[in-house]
Amino acid sequence: MPPVRPGPAAAAGIGTILATATIHMLAPASEALSNPCLPAAWREAYGPWAFLFATAAMMAMHLVDYLVKVGRAREVNLVLCGKYGRCCGALAGLARPCWRMV
Repeated sequence: MPPVRPGPAAAAGIGTILATATIHMLAPASEALSNPCLPAAWREAYGPWAFLFATAAMMAMHLVDYLVKVGRAREVNLVLCGKYGRCCGALAGLARPCWRMV
C-alpha cells in the first residue's frame, strides 16, 4: 500500500485556512486575556499571553504532525517488507532495516 501524500495545493489550502483562523482569533483572545476582571498578577506579569498560547499550540501541532508522519512511514515500511520480503526503508524515507523498527 503506497503512502498517501497530499499535493502542494492541499497543503497551501490548509495553511491558508489556519493562518486566517489565527489572525481572526488572535485579537479577541489578546483582548480577553487583558480583561481587568483577571487578577492583577496575570495582567502585569506578562502582556502577550494570547501570542504565547498561539505559539505553543502551533508547536504542539507540528509535533503531532511529525509523530504521525514517522508512525505512518514505519507502518508503510513494515507492510512493504512483509509484502515483498525485503527491507524497503528507502521507499518509506527510513534508513534503518525493518527488523529494528518493531
